[in-house]
Amino acid sequence: MSFVEKTRQNILPLTTLSYESGVEKSYDISRVGFLSKITLRFSGNLKCKHASKTTFEKAFCAPFNLAKRTKLVLNNGVSLWNTSGMGAYLQNLATKYDSKMDMEAEGSRCFRFGNKVSTTGADNPIDFSIDLKVATNDRDALGLVMLQSSQVVATVHVENDAPGVLMTDTDIESTLTGNWYITVEHFDIPVNVQDWPALNNYHQVLEDQQPIPATGSNRFTIPRGNTYMRIINSVLLNGKPNSEDVERLSLKYNLTSEPYNIYALDLLSLQRTRYGRDLPEGVFVWDFDYQGVVNLGMHRDFVYSGNITEFDQYLHIASGAELGSNNNKLFTVRDMLVSIQ
Repeated sequence: MSFVEKTRQNILPLTTLSYESGVEKSYDISRVGFLSKITLRFSGNLKCKHASKTTFEKAFCAPFNLAKRTKLVLNNGVSLWNTSGMGAYLQNLATKYDSKMDMEAEGSRCFRFGNKVSTTGADNPIDFSIDLKVATNDRDALGLVMLQSSQVVATVHVENDAPGVLMTDTDIESTLTGNWYITVEHFDIPVNVQDWPALNNYHQVLEDQQPIPATGSNRFTIPRGNTYMRIINSVLLNGKPNSEDVERLSLKYNLTSEPYNIYALDLLSLQRTRYGRDLPEGVFVWDFDYQGVVNLGMHRDFVYSGNITEFDQYLHIASGAELGSNNNKLFTVRDMLVSIQ
């Protein structure tokens, strides 16, 4: 028999963590089953007050940026997930077709993010969710982590940012209350070990950032060692997300191999076709997993970076782009498989 025939899905509430500005909250996940996914759902209220303004301008990737950092860490030191809330949001968008996770719909409480302001304090409901995906997708067992062991502890961390990050306005008095509701998805463990899935890879999602120093061609080194499924880039120029001033992107390895060299607008068009929608401003994805269906591809185009000598991406910025001081950045989410020795 196979794993699919001997297991079943379980989706259960794990815990509730109250929101406290600037405070990191954590919780140890129950030691049961094969861990597949953690869902973080925030529900709260943002009260905004100003003497004359009636609305505020929403910040880039708000309200997902309320999570300054999201992490899923094993007690052996392995970080399965370590991104900002923005990074988790972008990874979620790049692994679903026509995602509605950031779209309000009348009568729906799945996503809400108001921006009202008044002299006495206007209430704005905030509701959104992000997934920390342990398995690579909803179909395959690749990446599952066996938690039913006294030797394994998995801990989810949420670092809360201040309510001010939700807006670009700096003169609005804002107060945020709410909770993170955490749900766990796991699969039953078959009695016979022969029916277990292969447990020889972790699915790891990490985010880092580098400065964009100048216009023209900018080289960014990608860490080697793991197998890359996708690389998600977010470009900020002069402190703002920017697609327009990105002219071209390319990817190289072993100095001479250049599998991708594409105009930015062509990549944006390709992303609209692949994901059924436009991604946020300034977001460019190298999707090595895509083969006709989002996040359900095979390993044909994966990059086995442990087998190459150099791995770089190049970002070509228009000569007329306005660059600020210390606020030109490339945020990169690296979606990978890590071989277990």
